[in-house]
Amino acid sequence: MPLSRDYPESASEAARKALKHKEENDSECGTRVGWFRAKQLASREPLEPEEVRRTYSFLSRSQVYNTGKYFDDDGNEVCGSVMFDAWGGESMLPWAKKRVEELNEEEEKHLTRSKGNETMSDSGIDAVVAKAVADAMKPLEEQLSKKATSNFTPPPAKAEATSTIEFHGKEASEGTGLGFIRFAKAKATAALRSQKEGRYVSASEVAKGWGYNSVAKALNQNDFDNGGSLVHQQFASEMIELLRNKAVVRKAGPRVLPMSGGNLTIDRQSAAATAYYGQESTAITPSDPSTEQIVLSEKKLTALVAVSNDLIRNASISAEEFVRDDLLNVRAIREDLAFLRGTGSVSEPTGLRNRIASAHVYAETVNSEGSPTFAEIKAELDKAVSKLELANVPMIKPVWFMSPRTKLAIMRASGPGAEGTNSLEREMVENATLRGFPFYATVQIPTNLGGDGDESELYLVDMSEVLIGDSLNLEVEVFPNGAWSNSGTIVSGISNDQTVIRALSKHDINLRHTTAGVVVTELSWAY
Repeated sequence: MPLSRDYPESASEAARKALKHKEENDSECGTRVGWFRAKQLASREPLEPEEVRRTYSFLSRSQVYNTGKYFDDDGNEVCGSVMFDAWGGESMLPWAKKRVEELNEEEEKHLTRSKGNETMSDSGIDAVVAKAVADAMKPLEEQLSKKATSNFTPPPAKAEATSTIEFHGKEASEGTGLGFIRFAKAKATAALRSQKEGRYVSASEVAKGWGYNSVAKALNQNDFDNGGSLVHQQFASEMIELLRNKAVVRKAGPRVLPMSGGNLTIDRQSAAATAYYGQESTAITPSDPSTEQIVLSEKKLTALVAVSNDLIRNASISAEEFVRDDLLNVRAIREDLAFLRGTGSVSEPTGLRNRIASAHVYAETVNSEGSPTFAEIKAELDKAVSKLELANVPMIKPVWFMSPRTKLAIMRASGPGAEGTNSLEREMVENATLRGFPFYATVQIPTNLGGDGDESELYLVDMSEVLIGDSLNLEVEVFPNGAWSNSGTIVSGISNDQTVIRALSKHDINLRHTTAGVVVTELSWAY
């Protein structure tokens, strides 16, 4: 297929205008693909057929976000307009549409001629395959585009269009955790290139080359020549927010407090003053309230993930999501375990199980061990609720934590009546509550406790009384081709073409009042 160089001069002028805006305003709009296309058009470079197709695809989808102005009335950058011009603007769209139609006609004619001769040339095969691949990839590209921009609200649509990755003055990764992964990938790629090229390549330089300007700025502020660097708070917050959706304790809604200095001390009243009735001229009986302190002291959590260098080299959103999810899963599993059942030893937090007052930790009282009746389960649950209420717990945000086995045992218990209707099951399915309170099932609560290894535990905690102290600054260190220990076995990153990414975070957990929770032990409920 011939190269296309007859696009309108006005399209080149629009691209130059966008490039000038980017240079003068240090614009964070767009992706590296978009700005590469702008440079092509500005310098009147010929376009490959597939580049013409992509240009038409982008312009036809993003036209709805073009307001004709690079800044709105409030002074905010309108990336929809900037990137629309970067890809050639208004005059480029009809030209690209017409050229795509011509390309399709040429391919069809070529295919028809080839079929008549019962053969097909290599170029014809390439064209058909390229079109088939482009058609097959279009839904995936739109799906990724929508996913990457799920946290944005587009302007009112002027016409039917799908979401595009570049608009509104923000990078599409914002709020998705991809900013953090691009931060880490830039550091890894910089280290790999430094080794290969024999010169120092900064992570900021790499991120800027990819078109991730906000990441490049963050790296400029925080990047160190050696060792790790603190992750920009915007990206750290993204990861913490996503972590909430994977870790049940955070998802349950505790109070999260910043610990900028690494420690946080809160006074609490441990005993109240006492009031007395007395007669006239009788001395008032004195009494003093007593206080104690709640101390939150940051504990360091380290997540180590070995990442294929192919994934690091791959700039696609799906590859970045893969690395992000791997880091999230590693951190979520370990943090949740510590928040629920941490012992406080070896620098890990003391979890809720071991923070709750001993008077609120008791064994189940059902008679039908292993297969409690519906009535027995209800009585056990009500006993836990009553325990908190009698301790004057506020009951602002009480939630249950249990193992999946316990959840299924409750749902499958035979209820009263001819059909064995289980009102608890109906409540759990329809309302996602148990006795009126939300519940969370997690494998972090074991089912192999007790002498026979078949017991579990059930927790009821008022999350308004749970305090998590967070040091939001994540620290990332990257070790290209580094070695790491896998269950005692040393694994070579060189042999496996892998880079090791280590993410550090710091936090702690405590209770405002140790009576704000209940632990039912020796739970034998099974299904």
